[in-house]
Amino acid sequence: PHKSLGYTSSIGSKWAKGKEKRYFMALFACAYGNPLNIDSWDSSFYFLDYGSLKEKGDYHCLHAYRGHYLKADEIIFYKDSQVTVSYLVEF
Repeated sequence: PHKSLGYTSSIGSKWAKGKEKRYFMALFACAYGNPLNIDSWDSSFYFLDYGSLKEKGDYHCLHAYRGHYLKADEIIFYKDSQVTVSYLVEF
């Protein structure tokens, strides 16, 4: 959850530069399906969209594993229909 926390309005959040003592985070249910698994980063992934993901095979999301480039696993879902908010948590 550390990366997600950086996108909240919490004090000291890395990317949102939040200033709030009270903040919220959504927890999602996801349709993971068949992921394109990668363990090394290629610049072509910056421009990957759902259409080009499907060109690589019958994939539903991209799962990048932590390693040289990432500090934690990241999963990218390309279609809104693959995710839905299950919980909204207040901190």
